Amino acid sequence: MNMTKITNVEVIRLKAKQPSSPNYTWDQPVARPYDKYPESLYDKENWMAIGAGEVVVKITCDEGVYGLGSVGGYKLVPGDIVERQLKPLLIGKNPLQITKLWDAMFQTTIPVGRKGAAIEAISAVDIALWDLFGKLAGQPVYQLLGGRVRDDIPVYCTGSDYEYHKSIGCPNTKIPLPYGAIAGPDGLRKNVEYITKVREILGPDADIMIDCWMSLDLEYAIKLARAIEHLDIRWIEEPFIADNYDDYRRLRDILNPMGILVTGGEHEFTLYGVRDLIEKGCVDIIQTDIWRAGGVTELKNITAYASAHHMKVIPHDHGGAGPAALHVTLNSVNSPFAEVLMRNPDTSVFTNQPRPKNGVINVTDGPGFDYEINPDFGDIVD
Repeated sequence: MNMTKITNVEVIRLKAKQPSSPNYTWDQPVARPYDKYPESLYDKENWMAIGAGEVVVKITCDEGVYGLGSVGGYKLVPGDIVERQLKPLLIGKNPLQITKLWDAMFQTTIPVGRKGAAIEAISAVDIALWDLFGKLAGQPVYQLLGGRVRDDIPVYCTGSDYEYHKSIGCPNTKIPLPYGAIAGPDGLRKNVEYITKVREILGPDADIMIDCWMSLDLEYAIKLARAIEHLDIRWIEEPFIADNYDDYRRLRDILNPMGILVTGGEHEFTLYGVRDLIEKGCVDIIQTDIWRAGGVTELKNITAYASAHHMKVIPHDHGGAGPAALHVTLNSVNSPFAEVLMRNPDTSVFTNQPRPKNGVINVTDGPGFDYEINPDFGDIVD
């Protein structure tokens, strides 16, 4: 029997068009760890590459079938790693040997990797390989992973347009914290006012989560939690950088008796990083991002490891690769619900992006991840 071979690995850089509808995710101030540097190169439209564009990896085999993955934003360095370091490794290989290829990519990039851009590059390739596998098999990826464990996935929506979330029957909402510790007492007051308003609009039964995006210190996080304790907040997410294990553990010890969970893992890489968060008792829920986890292959390893520690894994949704993470969630018994980043549909790099309604979301039953590059997303750049 002839072995299927990879014949081409392409990196497609797309500059996005600006969103055109009002329910854009970040239409208010968002706390960021680099807010203490006003001269930062980032601004509201382009911070963390959200909304700026996308880098897509396209892997084609000798049967003319291709799979697509993305690096999670307009991040040029991971794309360069795919082109310069991973492509020569992949050409001529069997695309169905995904586990072997993942390990080869990881071992090859250790001198410049283990975390960061190298893992984002591996993640994009891995997602594309699973999409290709599904297309060759004529099956959705979740079926290749072992099938569904639930019919629909309960969701919470992430973004500042919480009234829109409520209007589509999805009141459970994660909001970005407007001001970090650098904003001081005035920022704290504004944060409390904002969260109070969100609770008033969403009502007493909605779950409200606060995304702090690594912008707090321990003292500020405790003050914030005590100031909003009466608002019945479900969790405070990623208050510190992922390496700050001690403060994560201290904050969790204080907040859990208040009925508030501490979550994180979005900016951690691979099973090794998640293992440290779990074993050091840092978080109540793991929120690995499939782009930083290492793609589908490593996200499955993470969910299995977390399950052995009786912990939930709710993959962070970054937008473009959302369907990939949802396929893993559909197959994971310890992923009982999902996050949906409420971006303008025009800013989705792929077609067939699942959209939540009435508190749940689902994926199509098409082969692979059943998506193509959205022709309206943006323009290809060199």
